[in-house]
Amino acid sequence: MRSSIDAPGPRYEPLLQLLRTAETLWNSSRVFFERWGLSPSQFNVLNLLYMHAGGLTQSDLSRALITHRSNVTGLVDRLEARGLVQRRTRAGDRR
Repeated sequence: MRSSIDAPGPRYEPLLQLLRTAETLWNSSRVFFERWGLSPSQFNVLNLLYMHAGGLTQSDLSRALITHRSNVTGLVDRLEARGLVQRRTRAGDRR
């Protein structure tokens, strides 16, 4: 009989280790980017825009960041307020 603390399968422990590693990396990156007043997510946006000099739509950014478009709006808002990014309208986009 399995106890309630037994791993549910052979991939459970490696998954936990991967998640712990990801959390450690995320926390370390928060400390690293703090000196510039950036979050890791804001840095990721800036890096993506640097790699795509012609710009990206917020939908493109959300797909690349694997996050919902509404989260990207807040990231871009904060970067724009600091003068780090600039929004441009696209021809044919009536929003």
